[in-house]
Amino acid sequence: MLKIPRLQDAYLKRFPDYPKGITVPAIVDVPSGAVVTNDFAQMTLDFSIEWTAYHRDGAPRLYPEELRAEIDEVSARIYTEINSGVYRCGFAGTQEAYDAAYDRLFTALDWVRDRLTDQRYLVGDTITEADVRLFTTLVRFDPSGKCWEAS
Repeated sequence: MLKIPRLQDAYLKRFPDYPKGITVPAIVDVPSGAVVTNDFAQMTLDFSIEWTAYHRDGAPRLYPEELRAEIDEVSARIYTEINSGVYRCGFAGTQEAYDAAYDRLFTALDWVRDRLTDQRYLVGDTITEADVRLFTTLVRFDPSGKCWEAS
């Protein structure tokens, strides 16, 4: 569809001297072949708010207006303590830094466990953006309880 061998080509199409790392996810404009955005946090919100005309019938509302304040609060903690927490563990330069990152991460995981003790979803009674943001890290989490390093 895009007819490019690497995502880097889409970055360079938009910014010929792109100085940063190539990251995913990214949205690429098919007609131009140029990257549009790689702002993953905003992307999922845009899919939930701006692209509703493309949702299938019965698709869950991942970011319902009446729950946004709570979703934002929970998602912020998920991002800083869990999504980024595994990277703090994986890239710790010392055992002390690892231990601190590990404790911080597992404190947040305990918070999630406690929150889900009496409810199926993090916010409200159906899946939301907060659950999706948590899932993306948990699905990759080492079942032995070790923090992992990105590869």
